[in-house]
Amino acid sequence: MYGGSASSVEEAVNRVGFSEILKLVGTASAARLSEQPLESYGIGAQHLRCNMLYGAFASEALARTAGADTRSAYLAGLLRPLGMMVLNRATQGQVSAPQRFAPTRWATYSDWEGGMFGVDNCAVASLILDEWRFPAAVGESIRIHYLTRPEDHANPLAALLNVANGLAARVSRAFAGETRWWDITDDKLHAARLTVDDFEPAIMETEAAFDAAMAVLKT
Repeated sequence: MYGGSASSVEEAVNRVGFSEILKLVGTASAARLSEQPLESYGIGAQHLRCNMLYGAFASEALARTAGADTRSAYLAGLLRPLGMMVLNRATQGQVSAPQRFAPTRWATYSDWEGGMFGVDNCAVASLILDEWRFPAAVGESIRIHYLTRPEDHANPLAALLNVANGLAARVSRAFAGETRWWDITDDKLHAARLTVDDFEPAIMETEAAFDAAMAVLKT
């Protein structure tokens, strides 16, 4: 056995590395959470899975460049669609096809969710993560990561999460009802403590991690 047997859980974790274990768990979680499509959103299971994983890896890579907490960034990127999953589940058997989200009728998911539920998916995800005792920074960053208000830019993790999804949008891994939020601007980069020069190494790291995760899921 490589390096001898592990005498404890702690030794095994240290040997593999916590960040690598987090990626393995995240990949498995994304696969499990995205087994079913989000029919009310028009999001297929494969597209959901790709968005979750790419967002997680992009957030982690950008956080490393920005000197931010990579674990919180990874978790925020991975769990960002959680609110959509919950709201989609709430609509099962309750809404007809014409009541589901359609980009020809609603500009964003938030517009549709506001009329249907009176709350958007970001607030739902934040509430659930708080209940599950995730780090407060993770839920708060997801709650405001659309950056719809000027004051939202004061949260570096929320800005970083927004930019990460901007990168996902560039490779067609974004969702139709969110594309208006993902323009990468100088203000967002400044808020996330990033520069345009940070993109290329972050994209390379993200693509490598994403391809590795997808290869694991295919085995």
